[in-house]
Amino acid sequence: MTMSVREIFYKVEKHLLKQNKKSVDFGSGCMYRSNGGLSCAVGCLMTDDIYDSSFEGDSVRDSSIMDALTPIVGVNEDKRVLKLYLLRELQVVHDESQPTCWASNLAKIKHDFDIS
Repeated sequence: MTMSVREIFYKVEKHLLKQNKKSVDFGSGCMYRSNGGLSCAVGCLMTDDIYDSSFEGDSVRDSSIMDALTPIVGVNEDKRVLKLYLLRELQVVHDESQPTCWASNLAKIKHDFDIS
């Protein structure tokens, strides 16, 4: 199930642009999965066996989240670091910009990561 940088990017891009709404809980901000069935840039990659509600409120930078994402990012240290950095950038797009800006922000990430 390990995904490449390219696979991660395109899956998240497709998800965010189709969903076109933030996954939020008005009490705690952005969520990996919201009660309304929405998910964020990282949450859309988490299968039910990976996701845990205790992740809510934590960043992809937290060790518990990074460990849980091992099936997606793999164990090869160089590739893992790059993939986790990509996930952080994708999480920022979801959390810190409006859906109307997502396409242009994603295009910048695609360019910065040299994704074809």
